[in-house]
Amino acid sequence: MQAPIQVYEHEILKIGQKDFKAEHFEALSRYHGEKGCSYFSLVNKGVKFCEYVGVIQIDGITIEVLPKIDSLDSKAKCQDILIKMLRSINSFKPHAPSSASLKLHKNSVLDLYFEMFVVELEMLFRKGLLKKYRKVESNSDSLNGSLLFGKHISKNYIHKERFYVRHTAYDENHTLNQILLKTISLLKRINTNPHLSGRIRNLYTFMPEVQDITTSERIFGNLKYSRKSKVYRGAIEIARLLLMNYHPDVTKGKNNVLALMFDMNVLWEKFVYLSLRRQLRDYEVKPQSSKDFWQKTTGYKSTVSLRPDIVIEKDGKHFVLDTKWKLVEKHGASIAELRQMFAYSHYFEADKTALFYPATESNSIHGKFCNTVKTCSILKQQLPIDFADWQVQIGENVSEWIAN
Repeated sequence: MQAPIQVYEHEILKIGQKDFKAEHFEALSRYHGEKGCSYFSLVNKGVKFCEYVGVIQIDGITIEVLPKIDSLDSKAKCQDILIKMLRSINSFKPHAPSSASLKLHKNSVLDLYFEMFVVELEMLFRKGLLKKYRKVESNSDSLNGSLLFGKHISKNYIHKERFYVRHTAYDENHTLNQILLKTISLLKRINTNPHLSGRIRNLYTFMPEVQDITTSERIFGNLKYSRKSKVYRGAIEIARLLLMNYHPDVTKGKNNVLALMFDMNVLWEKFVYLSLRRQLRDYEVKPQSSKDFWQKTTGYKSTVSLRPDIVIEKDGKHFVLDTKWKLVEKHGASIAELRQMFAYSHYFEADKTALFYPATESNSIHGKFCNTVKTCSILKQQLPIDFADWQVQIGENVSEWIAN
């Protein structure tokens, strides 16, 4: 199995570097398209990655884009942090038994997504795939169900012994199982990890014959889960992620692209929010509370809203946090970020506001807006040496800021 090509966010990868070939660049160029792509930009004979992290697979090679963490001296450690952050915010969407049964070593982020789907599907096989009732029309040798007289006459003018009927079937041929078959068929084609190959083949072999469908966001959006079908939710959510991010190369049919990428700013925001919700049990921690800020009074009326990342409340007091994924030792808080916090402090009647950054060392800078009593702090959260204590340290850092 070929090891993934590992790069950092904002890094440039050129043809000839790290097994990255001209055909891979051409496939990414077609994927980029005329309208552009959020994950990377094109440069001379190469690509420059943006603030997105995750994994891109092209024609058997895997490119992992890792968060840039200056305090860590290896890409393996950065990969470990990324995987644990994704797990901590439930980006894998596992059932409780599934996450505990993962067996693969940390080969790549993509391997973990593939195995998570395999584990979910194996769990569904053990419980038994769901059957549903559905209406079926068929030209049958027996009169079973209701006779569709018009179609019967047109189709059986010669074959008098047949009956064109509509009847009810009870089987596995429904949308949920159709999505599962579509996904396991995709994994059978694109998986490069030998530790998963046998399990994927077994699942594909034992999948029932169901109708092939063309998946779309509309199909996933229209799914409804019942008491019996809710066990499918974990597998379907991973299937949606894989199927909706797989882009076949329709021009050459060879360099297909699968891109599972995450905005590092959004990932950091969700990670900090969930860390605080778990650690600050005595506070109400809310994500992205919104208030109207400006409204057009002429023409088509539209409203601009203010939406801080995290609002913390207790005993009638409000504390606003805005998370930013950048190292402030290099860049510092910008004037635009401070103006943003000034607006938050007034519109949300915040007792305190703070910008929350990753850093090589945890410390705080406290300040206030001139000619007002409103305060704004810069909280620097040390990046992890030991991930297990990281969320606890985030809670302690914010709790200390609230108390002082």
